[in-house]
Amino acid sequence: MSKHPPTPPSSPPINEADTALLLAAHDEIAYLESQLHADRTPESILKTHIHLLHRYNAVKDTTQALISKYAQLRNTSIAAVHESLGLPLKDE
Repeated sequence: MSKHPPTPPSSPPINEADTALLLAAHDEIAYLESQLHADRTPESILKTHIHLLHRYNAVKDTTQALISKYAQLRNTSIAAVHESLGLPLKDE
C-alpha cells in the first residue's frame, strides 16, 4: 500500500502524461542545480567570485595602462582613444 497523502478532492487525478511531465521537470531541476554547483558551499562560491574579480581588475588595469600608453604615442587623450574604440569612459 502506498504511503502518499490522499489527493485533495478539488485536484484532478494525475494521469501518466502528468506524471511524465513532473518527472521531466524534476530531472531538469536536478540538471540545472548541478550546473549551478549546488553542492558548493557559500564560502567556496564567494572565494571563487573574489578571485574572478581580482583577475578582472588586473586585466582592466593592464588595459587602461595600454590605452594610456597608446594615447601618449598618438598624442591624443585617453577619452579620444576610448571613443575611437567604442569603450565607455566609466564603469557601467
